[in-house]
Amino acid sequence: MILDIATEAMNQEQKKRLQEEKLRTLFQRVYEKSEFYREKMDKLKIDAEAKDVFGSLEKMPFTTDEDIKRCYPFGLLTMPVSGVAFFDYLLEEKIAAGFTLNDRMRRIETICRSLVACDITMCSTLLIDSHGIGLDELNLMQQAAERIGITVLINHDRDLVNMMAVLRDFGVTTLYTSTERSKNFGAYLNENRQKCFLQSILCNASHCNDQEKSDLETQFNIPVYRLYNVAEKLGLFIGSECVHQEGIHIHDDYFYVEVINQDGMALPYGESGELVVTTLSHEAMPILRYRTGKKAVMENSVCKCGRTSLKVQFFS
Repeated sequence: MILDIATEAMNQEQKKRLQEEKLRTLFQRVYEKSEFYREKMDKLKIDAEAKDVFGSLEKMPFTTDEDIKRCYPFGLLTMPVSGVAFFDYLLEEKIAAGFTLNDRMRRIETICRSLVACDITMCSTLLIDSHGIGLDELNLMQQAAERIGITVLINHDRDLVNMMAVLRDFGVTTLYTSTERSKNFGAYLNENRQKCFLQSILCNASHCNDQEKSDLETQFNIPVYRLYNVAEKLGLFIGSECVHQEGIHIHDDYFYVEVINQDGMALPYGESGELVVTTLSHEAMPILRYRTGKKAVMENSVCKCGRTSLKVQFFS
């Protein structure tokens, strides 16, 4: 199933035009409103009004975790603090990300798309387990699930016996939790020779590599779908797997991704390197060319599910 066919199955020519338009708006916004990016653009003589916005983006230096820490808490904002609806932050690491109401609505929209891509719909009952998941991530997942008619439960109980009781009593079909928590729950089921009637598990791709995913699927004998959320850094849900599980579908109307080599040069489809992300629609704190530190390869082909979005495979 596809939630937004017009966007998720958009042809490549339309998508390129959309990304070009959004990149042009992004360059104009950060040059006018972000001292951090304006200084970089002036230094490299990058014209915010340049016709070749993709070429301009390739000339931009990367945004790193160190940059985000140096700009903590407000240095990357493109508006006064009064215009920010919500801040996500890691106090110990000095990382903060601000979001307008529109930004938050877009985050919820991308999660809705991802849930449908994983065949989690209004016929599903979703248990969101809070252990190992940030509070904002939990809240956004709950709002997204409720928006598309999914029945939602929240588990705050650390006791796996009690969580099993909730799964059984409410007929839960999907569990959203951390990879480590899934492993512990699987071990509990095995030790106590209990059966679990879940139909699928959702995990964060940032903490669930291919081997861990495979182990969990063997352990539970059900699909394990991964959502890619740069939660610890920027709180961005940039994509997810679909039921065919042939890579992470990027929400490429909201995010522009690249794969770079060790020298920082953009690589073509099919070659592995580091994943770099640019936000295309963020108002409060747009980010250009953020280095994720994740090794990945991009594929640009129509998926069996019908989505035309760019797909990314991650490597450990």
